[in-house]
Amino acid sequence: MAGRMCWIILAGLCLAGSTVFSESKNVSASDYGRAAVQTVIRVDAQCRIYCDIPDWPAIIGREMPVQIRGLEPQQDFDLSVRQYILDTLNAALQKKPAQSDPNQPAAPKVLLKHIQRGQSFCLVADVEVKGQDLGQMLVEKGYAKRLIVPKTSALSEGQAQSKDSAVQTSSQEAQKEGYVAAKNGKVFHKPTCPHARRMKDNTKVTFSTREDAVASGRRPCLTCNP
Repeated sequence: MAGRMCWIILAGLCLAGSTVFSESKNVSASDYGRAAVQTVIRVDAQCRIYCDIPDWPAIIGREMPVQIRGLEPQQDFDLSVRQYILDTLNAALQKKPAQSDPNQPAAPKVLLKHIQRGQSFCLVADVEVKGQDLGQMLVEKGYAKRLIVPKTSALSEGQAQSKDSAVQTSSQEAQKEGYVAAKNGKVFHKPTCPHARRMKDNTKVTFSTREDAVASGRRPCLTCNP
């Protein structure tokens, strides 16, 4: 009886996951779209934002940790940084909306964009506060550093070409340097990735090409995107 109940619960979780993370035709396989945040509960030492997402089932939409995409990871962010994030998000959520067309839905005050699954039980997303990128706000205040260029739909043609050129150069450099992974790990990285730098030489393996890394059964790192 207990075994049957476990199977029922697992089936329900899979169904909920497939419903919540359903993808539109314009969204890539690893991009689960966007979601509005209703409540921010806390911010932990790694600057993961624990929040409530009202449009998702409670089992995954309550106190869901969200990692801000593109910030250089740290062991512990200062308390002042975490408090700034919490105050900024709560100020936006508590502010009364301006009068607008009643026939038009109000824009979300805090929005998660380009949602992806993190390596641990968390989401990775661009966090938008009243139309502004929270990660960029932290960078401009000197609270954090960018690890990768953030996604945006407002790139000009010149910026897009510059970004494409940088990606191509990065790809060529990665092909020269190869790729690395932990011997017992399931993820491969660029040698310059902060996760790769923390590995000891006797605990990692190297691959000369990306194809070799994928063929080993490992997946690309979400941080360095090899």
